[in-house]
Amino acid sequence: MSVIKKILLITVLQIFLFVNVAFAKDDVVFLAMHNNYWQVWLMDANGKNARAITDSPYDKSRLSWYSNGDLLVCGNQGELVRLSLLDKSETPVKLPFKYVSDAVISPDDKYLAFSQKPKGSIYNKLWLLNVDSGEKTKIHWSAEGFQHEPVFSLDGDKLYFLSGNNDQNHDVMQYNLRTKKVKPVTFSGLYNLDVAVNNKNQLLFSSNRKGHYDIWLQDDKQIKQLTDNAALDGRPSWSVDNQRVYFESNRSGVMNIWSVDVDAKAEPVQLTHHKIGARYPLWKHKQAGAVSNAQE
Repeated sequence: MSVIKKILLITVLQIFLFVNVAFAKDDVVFLAMHNNYWQVWLMDANGKNARAITDSPYDKSRLSWYSNGDLLVCGNQGELVRLSLLDKSETPVKLPFKYVSDAVISPDDKYLAFSQKPKGSIYNKLWLLNVDSGEKTKIHWSAEGFQHEPVFSLDGDKLYFLSGNNDQNHDVMQYNLRTKKVKPVTFSGLYNLDVAVNNKNQLLFSSNRKGHYDIWLQDDKQIKQLTDNAALDGRPSWSVDNQRVYFESNRSGVMNIWSVDVDAKAEPVQLTHHKIGARYPLWKHKQAGAVSNAQE
């Protein structure tokens, strides 16, 4: 082999490795139908190379990342498993109580946050479980109504959750794990749902404050509308570089995964085209480990 051919081969291999490393940093998981159940799927950042990861006979409903790149997967009927994306194994997560449908794992793997109905109450309340000790702590929030769908900040210091009552409002709350205090983040702007947070503590959520459900961005300096469509836009998720947002939308007639730049100068782009639907996109944040790009 000539020197020139060797140089070209090395260059091609370097490009190949660079592309694969780039995609490994930008893996996206989501939920879509496969063999009659909502299963976990994995795709590249550009929406290509989508493939089903799970095939177990129950509907998956919620996902969160362990620090090593495994997923905590919640099922519609209270199933809770740790999913390895490397070998596709599902290990049951055993809890000292029954039925948890919205559990998430903290970025350092130390806590599970979830909602559950206390005895004598008709509303779900929020709880923290210390994974090592098994200690269960109720998060005290004086408002009437229910609390659910917790989301940890990436530094693990804060927990965001949804709080609502029988009136026409649903707000985002913030619980500080250090001070044990709760404060509202949104203020009765009808329904504010599906909160996501990045490493700058900027929030994304879906809100119908303008008459239909759109994606909004909020931080200490601004409240910005990212999408504007009569369809339902929900379940936003930050990209690793905080420049893009993935979300689910039925603007094409069926719920699928779409992407929009944070500057919102360009129209959203549809990334999945599942006939029955796709939902709940979730970017792999920087704390999570590498994910295999191997296909079946």
